[in-house]
Amino acid sequence: MLNKEKFISIVVAGMLFIFGYVFVKDNSQYVEDQIDELSNEIIHSQALTLERSIKRSTSSAVILGNHIHSLNGDTSDFEEYALGLYTLLGGITNLQLAPNGVITKIYPLKGHEKALGHDIFKSDTRKKEAFLARKSKKLTLAGPFTLIQGGVAIIARNPVYLEDEITIKNNEPHIHAHANNFWGFSSTLIYLEDLLNNTDMYQLKEKNYLYRLW
Repeated sequence: MLNKEKFISIVVAGMLFIFGYVFVKDNSQYVEDQIDELSNEIIHSQALTLERSIKRSTSSAVILGNHIHSLNGDTSDFEEYALGLYTLLGGITNLQLAPNGVITKIYPLKGHEKALGHDIFKSDTRKKEAFLARKSKKLTLAGPFTLIQGGVAIIARNPVYLEDEITIKNNEPHIHAHANNFWGFSSTLIYLEDLLNNTDMYQLKEKNYLYRLW
């Protein structure tokens, strides 16, 4: 039979074991909770950074579209104006104009020549967003998809609508309406790699974080 001292020792040892187990388990759970909380904060921060980068870059399509609208469809100063946007906003791979959905102007053009003459409305992979943008009259983001000229990118398409032209004939105003007033698209193309380079996404991998972007 166990004497009193041994019995107390066993009970104390058992209690210490239970207490230690509970303490370690609770502490482990606390550490895991802290890691989860930190990870969520990082995810939220990166998502906001990515969102701001996209909004800043794609706003160039709207600004370019407003410029074309103000000139009633005149594109003669496209290169000069696009250069200003490209330099000011950053994070842009190129800017495009597509009257009636056909890409006719790109800045900068180098490396993207193959896209010239491409009819967006006839592209099986891109026409859905193009028709949506024209119908909604709102900026539409398409992609990511593989480009004709190579690389994976997203494209922001801004539908441009012109005002009706009013002329005076026999002292009476006459309205000459454009077909549905739809002129075409002003677009911003952003390579996915360029977009991610504006964030800390790649650094997360170096710190052993695994993530998926969708």
